[in-house]
Amino acid sequence: MNSEKLIIQIVKNTGLSRGKIIEMIEQKKASLRSKLSDALVLFLIAKELAVNLEIDKNRCLDDWVYIRVKKCILNS
Repeated sequence: MNSEKLIIQIVKNTGLSRGKIIEMIEQKKASLRSKLSDALVLFLIAKELAVNLEIDKNRCLDDWVYIRVKKCILNS
């Protein structure tokens, strides 16, 4: 799922502005000192805001498998 779709869902469910959500992404990434994807950070933010995101579960699984395989290849 792309980050923009997640941002739109959070905006619709919270009334926060898109700019505020972007700001929250940057703050969360800085506080975690990690190179997490924007999509993953958006899931964390949604959880904190009690927003249930509608996701394509098959697509998320595909992304997860791709990332894990890529890490295995890079680490070998």
